[in-house]
Amino acid sequence: MASGESVVYVQFALEAPQAQSVAVSGDFDGWAGSFALQDADGDGTWTGRIPLKPGVHAYMFLVDGSTWLTDPQAQRYSDDGFGNRNAILAVANPSA
Repeated sequence: MASGESVVYVQFALEAPQAQSVAVSGDFDGWAGSFALQDADGDGTWTGRIPLKPGVHAYMFLVDGSTWLTDPQAQRYSDDGFGNRNAILAVANPSA
């Protein structure tokens, strides 16, 4: 992100006790799985804070580098064009 652009840190969480890795991926990273989550205490809940620009974003979780999961806690969804649903997140501008 360019210097001076406003960002909001958004907390993501997914219960995935059998997972070896979990990442958040979406239109904000070109669906590259760039944002790894952590299960620091080994309880199977993967969490992390991700910097996002204000706006509406589509995202999914990428589990173990190959399995795409829709956020079961999302409040809105949209068809992803591949038979699944993307979670939709609206991020407000912090100065608004």
